[in-house]
Amino acid sequence: MGSDTVSALGELDSADRSCDIWPLETFDEQRAMVHAAVGRSNEHSSQVLHPAPVPYVEREHDPALRESIAKATRGEHHAILVLRGRSSTGKTRSLYEGIRQVCGESEIPSGRRKQVKSWYVIRPAGREALRDLPEAGLLKRSPTVLWLNELQGFLGPNGTGLTRRLLEDLHDAAAGQPLVIVGTIWPDKLSQQANPELEATRDTRELIGDRTVMRFFDIADRLTSAELDAARFMARRTNDERVGAALQDRGGFGFTQALAGAAELLSLYRTASRAQQLVLEGAAEYRRIGGQAAISQELLIRLATAFWQKAYAPQTPALDRILLAIATLRRPLRDPDGEVCALIQIGPDAYTLSDYLEEYLAHERYYQAVYDEVWSAFEHADPSDYVLLAEAAEARGRIAIADALWQRVIPGSQGSSHSRFAAWLERQGRLQEAERERRAAISAREPGAYGRLVRLLDRQSRDTGEIERLRRAAVEADEPDAYENLARWLNQQGRSDEAEQARRAAVGAGEVNALSNLARWLVRRGSNDEAEQVMRAAVVAGDRDAYYVLARWFESQNRQHEAEQVRRAAVGDGEPGSYASLARWLSRNKRDIEAEEILRESVEAGEPNAHSELAEWLGLHGRDDDALRAWHAAVACNERSANYNLASWFESHGRLREAEEAMLGAIATNEPSAYSYYSEWLENHGRVEEAERALHMAIEARERNAQDNLARRLDVRGRHVEAEEVRRAAIVAGDPLAHFRLANWLEHQNRAEEAAALRRCGVDPEGTTVWSC
Repeated sequence: MGSDTVSALGELDSADRSCDIWPLETFDEQRAMVHAAVGRSNEHSSQVLHPAPVPYVEREHDPALRESIAKATRGEHHAILVLRGRSSTGKTRSLYEGIRQVCGESEIPSGRRKQVKSWYVIRPAGREALRDLPEAGLLKRSPTVLWLNELQGFLGPNGTGLTRRLLEDLHDAAAGQPLVIVGTIWPDKLSQQANPELEATRDTRELIGDRTVMRFFDIADRLTSAELDAARFMARRTNDERVGAALQDRGGFGFTQALAGAAELLSLYRTASRAQQLVLEGAAEYRRIGGQAAISQELLIRLATAFWQKAYAPQTPALDRILLAIATLRRPLRDPDGEVCALIQIGPDAYTLSDYLEEYLAHERYYQAVYDEVWSAFEHADPSDYVLLAEAAEARGRIAIADALWQRVIPGSQGSSHSRFAAWLERQGRLQEAERERRAAISAREPGAYGRLVRLLDRQSRDTGEIERLRRAAVEADEPDAYENLARWLNQQGRSDEAEQARRAAVGAGEVNALSNLARWLVRRGSNDEAEQVMRAAVVAGDRDAYYVLARWFESQNRQHEAEQVRRAAVGDGEPGSYASLARWLSRNKRDIEAEEILRESVEAGEPNAHSELAEWLGLHGRDDDALRAWHAAVACNERSANYNLASWFESHGRLREAEEAMLGAIATNEPSAYSYYSEWLENHGRVEEAERALHMAIEARERNAQDNLARRLDVRGRHVEAEEVRRAAIVAGDPLAHFRLANWLEHQNRAEEAAALRRCGVDPEGTTVWSC
């Protein structure tokens, strides 16, 4: 609990103590967890200067961010505002400055006297504390900023972290008080939490895929030329040595990274003693594999020893050398009173690694095997991380290690641990044990437990009576979509009247999208008048896609004027995609001038992908020059897939050189899967060797499915031995589906016995099949 929490919040109960709470005026950079700037020597003396804080250089995304914060204070949206970028790029500082500026100046009337109510900042201790927050009574006491820095710590599998429903509960709990929810995250960590190939990430994917509930501001690795000019002006005005040194950026790290001590941290690692390097590498390995808890000194010692034994077997390092290394690494760099350390002590026996070194060292070992000695060291990990480590072991095909780690999980000690263990058992074909864990999850009241047990029993064609009882129990437990799932099941059983009752009950219970689901059901039943009434109610309730469902309904009834009114209302209410939807409707109705006006309004309003929508429309109407200008504007604004779309436009006009340049532009701007798309383009143009090299670059850039794409390409060319090597390397790297892909591939190669062994026992550290376990 923040020590300066004031009595205005009232008496604090046990739920409050799982959060840090500060009045906004005392919420400083340190509490916000802004990276400290490394100290710099004055050029005229040997004194190290470390004034705090370092002057802030305005970023080009700041106006849009602050406008979104301001809208949130006024209740104009309930989205989480997330700054996404790599380590030390200025995410947290930008967010901190935005909150201080907007919320610090906003006036919230309080009662008839029109007093200004103070803002508070709340940071939950973790996922469990966040999920308990709606019931804690904190959010209704004052205007609040919910600070979710390092957002990955608040996301979780199977609905155990932040979800759409929890977001609604948080705003309901605010009871009309302003609530602004903000966070930061690395792209790599977001990708891990939202892997589309894992069922357990569905809730997270739904959350981040809906702009109405999560809005991203992408932070570039480097400052723009205008931002650098602002930094130079700041350096001249303040004479701050840290800003001046960061501008010189002799190591080529980037301005914000240089401020955060990237050069010093990397130099320390490269020139450190071998014992110090192994301590840092061990800590980074723990984070790379998925450990999130603080790292104890005992675990640091075990990890460093594991790396030492792998490098210098059979030698064992002297304990005093490792202890000395730990003591040295936790000292501040350059300045004994500074805050930039390679190894950060966050408690009496709790350490973490500096963000920059974590990212650098994890990147260096991304495709490397995890040593058996390291897995053994995890016996000394924080028990709260056992589930994450067990899942990481399975992703790397280390089945026996995963099973051993699962046995260490204390039942019910972590959110959804029964459900996650059950999922592991199902994947191993141990269905009886899985069912036992599914029932234990129900007893432990884990989110979604009834629904998951139903799915398991359904696959086994179990007694429909028990399945119905469980589905109705899911309703009683208020599980997400429980009524809709019950309705679908009843309909499959030919009990349509009861299915309709379930859908009407879903509306009464306030289930998400219940009105839209009922409306679609009524249309199928031919109850058109009531269906229309329900659709209108769905729009008022804010059901997803409700505007478009109602508009399409009017169109099907040939009520075009009302369809247009609904589409324009969607624009007025800021519905995602509403401008483009209205423009397409106008074009279908031969009203092209108005369609173009709407698309240009979308550009002016700063809608996502507005330039791309306009470019596509102009191209379809034969206005190639205007379309090309719009595509270039889309690229300049970093719109999604803009470079790929520009490349397609060039290719459709026979301008292959420019198409390739656009593909290379996607690579230069780090667009997702850029090398993979370029490889496909090269392959389609007969440049086979270059296409293969591009896939190797995709692997180096850690693009999703790059190894699987290369393996498939090699198979097509009959290079099956190399294809198998690539697939095994993907398992070693932790691709969660590579293990199963290899097993399926082995079966197609008539190696069924090995496929069975692989599924049963997994692989060794080098990716070789283990035949007996």
